[in-house]
Amino acid sequence: MASLSWTYRGRDMSGKTVEGSMDAETADAVAERLRQQGYIPTMIAPAKRGVSAALDAPIGGAKKIQAATRMSVTQLYLVSRQLATMIAAGIPLVQSLAILSQQVDDARVGQLLADVRRNVESGETFAASLGKHPSVFPPLFVHMVEAGEASGTMDVVLDRVATHFEKEVEVRGKVKGALVYPAVLVGVAAVAIMALMGFVLPTFIDMFAEFGMELPLVTRLLFGFGKSVQKYWYLHFGVPALIIVAFIRYIKGPGKSWWDHFLLGTKVFGSVVRKSQTAQFARTFGMLVQSGVPMLQALDILDRLSDNAVVRETVVEAKASVRDGVGLARPLRQSQIFPPMLAHMVAIGEETGALVAVHAAEAEALANPPGLLGHLVAQPPPAIRADLLLSDGDLLEIGSLTAQVLHTPGHSPGGISIWVASAGAVFCGDALFRRGIGRTDFFGSSHELLLRSIRERLFALPPQTVAYPGHGPRTVIAEERASNPWLQP
Repeated sequence: MASLSWTYRGRDMSGKTVEGSMDAETADAVAERLRQQGYIPTMIAPAKRGVSAALDAPIGGAKKIQAATRMSVTQLYLVSRQLATMIAAGIPLVQSLAILSQQVDDARVGQLLADVRRNVESGETFAASLGKHPSVFPPLFVHMVEAGEASGTMDVVLDRVATHFEKEVEVRGKVKGALVYPAVLVGVAAVAIMALMGFVLPTFIDMFAEFGMELPLVTRLLFGFGKSVQKYWYLHFGVPALIIVAFIRYIKGPGKSWWDHFLLGTKVFGSVVRKSQTAQFARTFGMLVQSGVPMLQALDILDRLSDNAVVRETVVEAKASVRDGVGLARPLRQSQIFPPMLAHMVAIGEETGALVAVHAAEAEALANPPGLLGHLVAQPPPAIRADLLLSDGDLLEIGSLTAQVLHTPGHSPGGISIWVASAGAVFCGDALFRRGIGRTDFFGSSHELLLRSIRERLFALPPQTVAYPGHGPRTVIAEERASNPWLQP
């Protein structure tokens, strides 16, 4: 490609404006050169258009474009992740928005981000600037940004938002995959039946007519329907198509509530819908509350974001319950869509106000779950900030019991066991199992370190200490010393 002459305008790190011209094959190449020189491009246009026209041209020299009216979940994920990365690296928000507006593939999104950047640059908050585009940025995104601005943890909040949208894309893909297959089967079967009735069956009609055979009533009715399909095929295909279109419009409009309740009651789709909605609710609500959004406000956001009528009905009841001081667990327990486990976990949180306590070596992985985890479990846990950091030897008061923290790394760098000496018990997590040991194929795990932790810490406990693993049957330290195949000399 031949080089063209371009005019440009940009700013350096101090905010000083620079202008000039450059020869390059594309506007993107000009932008890249400017960034390498430490400038943020704000305008690039073909030189032949003249400087006065170029000053108003969008990046890339393209004609004026309309602002984006909607961003896909994938686009929201990419924008959130890239902004989080740049802000965490110390790049100011205004500069991060300027860079991102030039790098996105969709020109409309780039223009939108440039508009947000100008508003922020003029003194508005980031959340307020996003709120000017309610049809583009969902309330979840705006309120999370607002929480990040208030707490001074914008990079952390945006990273959580990005993870949320990423998981939403994954869940939607799985749900669509589960629903598309039976829909395709039904469609193919319908077409095949109509083809048989319209093209195959008539040949048998003519054959039986030649023999003058007296046919049963059911057969005659079937042959009559076949002739009808052959003669009036446009009605047999067109009318069902119109009915399907009308039905789709109905369930997306006034019949939405009935349809959502109906799907939940079916054996084929009910389980899929229930699991996907539960995952979406728990992930979104947890992220909002963890980021500092008040509970009632978080429920309001969920009410507006949910596309399921049953979930919205439950959320409305939940808001009333919280306002009355009853709590959140009861409406969740009474709902038709959420499993009992969700209500139980919420009830425990409400009753105990339980803190998240981990070993110091585990805090970073908890706040930023390794990417590998997504390939090992169906729903990786969300990012969580620990309330309490533990160290080896720490004593924990649990009711009338005193427990000691034992650092037993290997399964994970911050793996711990909880030893209750007075009860003769140790809760060893995924370090030691009955005739087995924990997995060591996770991010940061070590087989050798796990074996050493078991031998030096757990096997040092009194022989009759009962060991309670994270899952599986309990065992006794003396038995594992003698017969665990992984720990024999």
